[in-house]
Amino acid sequence: MEQLGISRKKVASLILLSNIATAILIGVGFYFWEGDSRMKLNEKDNRVVQDSVDTINEAEGWIPFSSSYFNLSFEIPRGFEVVENQNSIRIAKSPYTTYEIGSDNAFFSLRRYGEGWDRNSAQSYYRESLDNLKESTIIIDGTSFSVFRGEGTVLFDADWFLGGKNTVVFFDASYVHINEENDESLADAIDLGEEILSTFRFSK
Repeated sequence: MEQLGISRKKVASLILLSNIATAILIGVGFYFWEGDSRMKLNEKDNRVVQDSVDTINEAEGWIPFSSSYFNLSFEIPRGFEVVENQNSIRIAKSPYTTYEIGSDNAFFSLRRYGEGWDRNSAQSYYRESLDNLKESTIIIDGTSFSVFRGEGTVLFDADWFLGGKNTVVFFDASYVHINEENDESLADAIDLGEEILSTFRFSK
């Protein structure tokens, strides 16, 4: 009977150790699978995901962003997303949402000029499109750029911007358009957009 009791204890111990080892292997495998899946998702849509406290500016609570396609870095507030590709950068209040008509909820967009669309033609277009237009200059990262501020509905490249206030800044190879009504939940979109502009830093 004593030998039988010892045998049962050994079997129970082996089963327990086997279960613990299996649980550890499953947990480690899930951890790496989840991390890999998150990384692939982020690579696909190029969004800023706030999952690391090290990337947050503790003083202001803003998140730094460095573009993969433009020689540019800037900061955005918590609760906002950046979506970019080789021709544009768009900033929206989370969650970033696209619509069937081809537009989205981004209130801030940066676009490259393209064929037949340079700084002069862009300025001509906005002069015709915006009411109560005020032209001036704005200093960004130590350089002066032309800025248009005005009201009106702007339709360009399948993007529909509702009527309201607009700020447009013209860089050498791209331009920024900020619109207050593309996301009706943002009451201070123009001020917020210009604050984001103030954090722009151009790589040399």
